[in-house]
Amino acid sequence: MSKSTLIIAEKPSVAKALAAWLADTFGLTVRSAGSHIVVGHYNVSWLFGHVLENIEPHEYDARFKAWSFDHLPIIPEKWQLKPRVDRETGKPDSGKMAQIKALKSLLDSATEVIGLGDPDQEGQLLQDEFLIWAGCKVPVNRLWLSAVDDATIAKAWKDIKPNEHYKGYYWMALARSHADWLYGINGTRACTLSSQMNGGNATLTLGRVQTPTLALIVFREWEIRHFKPVNYFTPFIHLATTPQFRAAWYPDKEDSRLDSEGRLLDRKVADGIVSACKAAATATVKDVQSDKGRENPPLPFSLSSLQEHLSRRYGIGVQDTLKYAQSLYEKKIATYPRTDCEYLPVSQHAEASDIVRSIDSASSRLPAIGGAAGKANTTLKSRAFNDKNVTAHHAIVPRPVTTSQLVGLSSQELLVWTEIAKRYLLQFFPAAEFLTTEILLECAKEAFKVTGKVYTSRGWKDAFTSPDDKEEEEAAGSVTLPKVAKGDVLKVKDAGFDSTTTKPPKRFTEGTLVAAMKSVHKFVTDPKLKAILRENVGIGTEATRANVIGELFGRKFITLEKKEIKPTELGEQLIQVLPKQISAPDMTALWQQAMDDIRKVGEKGYLDFIAAQKKWLTELVKEVPVWFAGKSMMAAGKKSGLTIEASAQKCTKCGSALNRVKGKFGWFFGCTNAACKTTFKDVDGKPVEKAALPKDPVIIGGYESGAVCPKCKKGELQLRVCGPASKAPGRQFLSCSNYFAKGKAKCEHSIWPDTK
Repeated sequence: MSKSTLIIAEKPSVAKALAAWLADTFGLTVRSAGSHIVVGHYNVSWLFGHVLENIEPHEYDARFKAWSFDHLPIIPEKWQLKPRVDRETGKPDSGKMAQIKALKSLLDSATEVIGLGDPDQEGQLLQDEFLIWAGCKVPVNRLWLSAVDDATIAKAWKDIKPNEHYKGYYWMALARSHADWLYGINGTRACTLSSQMNGGNATLTLGRVQTPTLALIVFREWEIRHFKPVNYFTPFIHLATTPQFRAAWYPDKEDSRLDSEGRLLDRKVADGIVSACKAAATATVKDVQSDKGRENPPLPFSLSSLQEHLSRRYGIGVQDTLKYAQSLYEKKIATYPRTDCEYLPVSQHAEASDIVRSIDSASSRLPAIGGAAGKANTTLKSRAFNDKNVTAHHAIVPRPVTTSQLVGLSSQELLVWTEIAKRYLLQFFPAAEFLTTEILLECAKEAFKVTGKVYTSRGWKDAFTSPDDKEEEEAAGSVTLPKVAKGDVLKVKDAGFDSTTTKPPKRFTEGTLVAAMKSVHKFVTDPKLKAILRENVGIGTEATRANVIGELFGRKFITLEKKEIKPTELGEQLIQVLPKQISAPDMTALWQQAMDDIRKVGEKGYLDFIAAQKKWLTELVKEVPVWFAGKSMMAAGKKSGLTIEASAQKCTKCGSALNRVKGKFGWFFGCTNAACKTTFKDVDGKPVEKAALPKDPVIIGGYESGAVCPKCKKGELQLRVCGPASKAPGRQFLSCSNYFAKGKAKCEHSIWPDTK
């Protein structure tokens, strides 16, 4: 059998770049075959990211289609995958299914495989899970590739290793995937069912990332709601120098006149300081410090920094930013957008002159770019070019572009491309240089301080003339100070104080929420967990944060008002009920700690972690009803399916009070003790215990309970008893388990004692 190497890239663009490199490097011919590219004995094909997903609970067992506490926790004995389905159509994408079929066919004829998933745990997972699912039986090697320029590919190609070398990444990603499924399915069902027991009708989803993100929004809203403004005063002196300047009061931190937050709250004290300074009429320079500094250009964008930038400056939502950036990538005028990195491989500096030249030619009529591309010095190499800081994907930067490509963009796409291009061009301008001066003064035995900053060379700050850029710089403030020396006595022209009222924290915008998710360690008090979250860049990933926020909007947990995110009543109620260990980001930190261990020990670490999750979930589903005791949560605009009345009756099992409840099939009594959950029949307004169903099979009309339904051949026959309000109270009969199902699955077949 002749050698046939199948290379499976994570995405088509990477496959095409590698195919071109193989052809150029080894002098091979290239032929496109639709689902793959033939380069000599290499068949270079691709996935579309995650093409598989975990199956749903009811696909393991039809009983799980109906939500019931009796099923929890749902824990698959053997995990199964299926082709990923479109959430809107409920069906797999036809193009992806065709690619999956083609890959399986290529695998059948391959003598070896080279995996080219992204160089991280998710890239390893989507590659390995596909190969396992497709039944790969040939040796697999791994190409660990962080960028697709020729130099990076050549270096990675020489370092190809057996896939087993990277198995730790697979097991840690699999552990995270399975744990997220277990927590989401069981937590969501437990919370929803607990609320429904009390008359609620909202679906209450839980998620390792979603729930702490909602908590950030809710806690911020509570801060704002309970905020009490405080007035405080800051005395100042106005010096009659050339140029004139103001110096602010600079008390010692331990000054008894300050409150615990370091603020002066007593106006009389402020008035006294001002009067004394006016009377003194002079101030003595106690110290002068001047330092030179450099301000490097801002780094190229990661997805989250691009989302934050566009949200703050133009009000573009985070999901829209991802959509436009993805479109630019697909049109081959910008690099891959789902990246958490703001750095570039050193090897890509060689492409800079071509990229800048194309931007200069194509964007000559764009006012926002102006002549910056023509002024850029591509011999400069900013701090952005640093191999050590490049992760699975490098920063988002432009690719060579033509005028016709820019003309074909929508206005929003062009705006996003322009901001990406501007940030890239800044890497080829010199650093700004400045001089900071700090002057300490004494007037009327009180200390005052002023700090000034003057740019001696503006460098990259003059690359663009955008009014928005100028406004941001002016907002930062700069003070020009006179030349003074220690011991100089300066004349005080005036003195006064600034009165300031503290303001509540601002609500999150979509951009600032993404930033908060990325820097969630700031909201954690435990030093160890804080360090883990800081090192692993918060909760969620660049690819998922926008989707998480979108899910919160979709579930009606949050709403958008004038670009500000506010929690709905439902969102607040949920966070109020959940204990801290569920709403805090600590779980992500603890899981990440476990993931790091799994990467080192492999499958054993995965098995130990999932075993611990199973044990925890078993206890969790028992605790959830206690959290929701007496609490029901309603979806906006949706009526409850239950009517609940308090009653004087007591539960014969635990002694707790009983509620009288009207459900779909009439009135019944339900115990208010969430740990008991016993229900009773309502007979003339009084609770009556339900007769226990026989444990052994019952035969009625020649059919046995538990047998397959003779009509639909899908459900099973279940023993039922007529209620007290029926024509034949207490009478037993058999009916299909799909009797109360909806749609095509419904089967109303029943068997009575006198029927055959």
